[in-house]
Amino acid sequence: MANLNITPQSILLTEMQSATFEAADAQGAPLQVTWTITPSSVGTMAPPGAPSASITYTAPQQITDAQAITITATAAAGSASTTVFLTPISVQIIPASLQLRHTETQQFKAIVSGDPANRVTWNVSPGLGTITADGLYTPDPSLFDPAAVRVTAISTLGNKTASATVTLVPPPWRGWKRNLIGFYLLGVFSLVFLLVALWPPSPPDPKLTNEREDAQKKDDAAAEAVKTKPDDLNLQTAKKQADKDLEDAKIAECSSGDSVACPGASLLKSRPGVTLPRDVDLLFLVLIGGALGAFLHSARSFTSFVGNEEIKSSWAWWYYLHPFLGAILALAFYMAVRGGFLAITTGTSVKTFDLSPFALTAVAVLVGMFSKIATTKLGEVFETMFQPSNPKNLKNPLGSTIQPAGGMGPGPKVTSIAPTSGPAAGGTPVAITGTDFVDGAKVNIGGVPATAVKWTSKTSATAMTPPHALGSADVEVVNPDGLKGVLPGGYQYV
Repeated sequence: MANLNITPQSILLTEMQSATFEAADAQGAPLQVTWTITPSSVGTMAPPGAPSASITYTAPQQITDAQAITITATAAAGSASTTVFLTPISVQIIPASLQLRHTETQQFKAIVSGDPANRVTWNVSPGLGTITADGLYTPDPSLFDPAAVRVTAISTLGNKTASATVTLVPPPWRGWKRNLIGFYLLGVFSLVFLLVALWPPSPPDPKLTNEREDAQKKDDAAAEAVKTKPDDLNLQTAKKQADKDLEDAKIAECSSGDSVACPGASLLKSRPGVTLPRDVDLLFLVLIGGALGAFLHSARSFTSFVGNEEIKSSWAWWYYLHPFLGAILALAFYMAVRGGFLAITTGTSVKTFDLSPFALTAVAVLVGMFSKIATTKLGEVFETMFQPSNPKNLKNPLGSTIQPAGGMGPGPKVTSIAPTSGPAAGGTPVAITGTDFVDGAKVNIGGVPATAVKWTSKTSATAMTPPHALGSADVEVVNPDGLKGVLPGGYQYV
């Protein structure tokens, strides 16, 4: 009524908050009135009962649902009322769950509905790390075992809480230093073996060299004598004996030292007195080159993954066996190339081009270093040589004929979004969790691109919801390669 006014006319309160209401007449003078609450069980008034010009209303300790109450002031001249809107306090934390490496940090954000100041305190349990007053969590850098911690945001009003689960990932190879020493020793052993295999042999015995030179002179003299008297049987016999003595002297000299000087001998020498044919020699070069190239590949991979703290102990066998696999692959590649592309058929025999041992070793090293590429090339050679008449028979009848977008394999998967609802006007911060997210991917909610997208890891992202009509909306993550994951009806616009 015009003769009775209540201030304020309406107000928004949350749990345990208070507000003072005053009654006045038309001229603004305080007026003694009787105060009532409808419904009477929601909240308290002070002072209760007796007429007064003002009253203090306190909201309940717990408000389960948003609701409105009416406060009425009654005097002899009439009555007036005002409305109090009660809203519950709720806390949401973004992101709700994530996986974090021991060297990473995570900025958490808390949204307190019902508290315009959005005030919270943070807690971490168990105490594996620290969190600042603004929600920046830093794991314990000395973490050595997988662990899960709970980050909790506690609202200043109402002591309402929300928690996020953080899975901490320790260094994947705890004993990497010890294994690094073992790998280093393996590398030293490989290099020592290579040096021993390629070490220049000892020079021949000077005495045997002199004997071979004397035998050569005698053989030359016998040959000249035969030329002057070709029919002399004694001279021919002497020539045969000189030839035999020269051959024996050459064999003795080659066996005692440098085998390279011997016709048809190997470039390598396993031990004094033993020579190898040149073809076997090239096989040894190929094996050593392939093993060396694979070792270089393993060493580069090992140091890179150790530096990035991504090495896994299950890869140890690959590192140890890779030099042997590289040697076998280089040998297979050499046989395929030499036998298939460098062979010439002359009559009833097959001859091959002579190859430079340096070029051959270099190719073997490259095959060992880039074993995957070499395997692919050998596969192409095999398919060319043994192409079936009906290639479609090679298809796996159990395999799927549907190719994913972009042809890159399985795409991202969206498992949850928090919060799950928000206003149609958009602008609500949300946390999206899943698997195989890629930095730079797009987020669509209800077919509309979200804004402020930030990728915190391969399993989580944050964004702001776009405007949308009321109702459910699909949550979609699209990686840069075109692969996408969808959570049907994952978000509700209310």
